[in-house]
Amino acid sequence: MGVSFALQNEKKSAWVYRIHSTPNMINLNDLEFEIRHRIEEEFSALGGVRYDQIEAWVEVTYAGLREAGMKSGNVDKLFNVEPIDFELPAFNFTTNLDYNHKYDDLSASPGQPQLAGDSAKLAKYNEKSLEGVLKTDAPPEPTTLKERENQLCANSDADFRLTKAECLTQVAQCVFDESGKPNFDWSFVTACMDAKWRIV
Repeated sequence: MGVSFALQNEKKSAWVYRIHSTPNMINLNDLEFEIRHRIEEEFSALGGVRYDQIEAWVEVTYAGLREAGMKSGNVDKLFNVEPIDFELPAFNFTTNLDYNHKYDDLSASPGQPQLAGDSAKLAKYNEKSLEGVLKTDAPPEPTTLKERENQLCANSDADFRLTKAECLTQVAQCVFDESGKPNFDWSFVTACMDAKWRIV
């Protein structure tokens, strides 16, 4: 299938990669949807494919397939993505010397129907944009001083290496230091905490 897909670009040659599967690759054939191209297995690589998980590659050309002994009609079947009833010639893959064997025991994930936009999910979200979903489904922004302090110090140990009590004390100090400035708002307090305590 990879050869057929590669040959559809109307260029003189194309490249086919042999990629080791990893759990970030989701089998799209298992999404419980109608499959349009049943002769292929499709995977979505969420986050992409890393160079060091490519095992090998090969350049494929029409002329090269003919030279390998394929009949022109069979090569045309590959170009047209038609079912094939013949053996493909052995390809001379170039091994990726940077392939990382940490992938050897990994495999792709099964289908994840909950990630797909099926009719039930479309009805639930009423085809809202991501921004629209965030506006209606996101927790409300803090409005009181106490809520803002608690939000800023919610992960005080990881963010500032302070206990929550120490963080609240430092927030109060930042409020005192910053509140006399023109156009004061809460972003001044956040910037003060970031400058003094944020772990980078």
